[in-house]
Amino acid sequence: MSRLQFERVDGVPVARPSEDIDAANALVLRDELATSLQGADTLVLDLGATRYVDSAGIDMLFRLAQIVALPSAVAIHETVEQALGAVSPRCGA
Repeated sequence: MSRLQFERVDGVPVARPSEDIDAANALVLRDELATSLQGADTLVLDLGATRYVDSAGIDMLFRLAQIVALPSAVAIHETVEQALGAVSPRCGA
């Protein structure tokens, strides 16, 4: 089971996995991330505490994008605040 923290900032789900993402937990993590959307069409995934993502983890991220029809597969931002600013008009103001 993965360790995943969730919060919503101005309605935008923010997920923070606290462990490596690899073949052992990628599918469980994908399901947890998909569930966390709850009607949202964006997701901020903060990988700041994640030391390692293997090919199964990267594949999971692309498959998650397909499952939930996210507007872009992977947008990379330097900080969570920048990511929120990109998806939430109130956060970016």
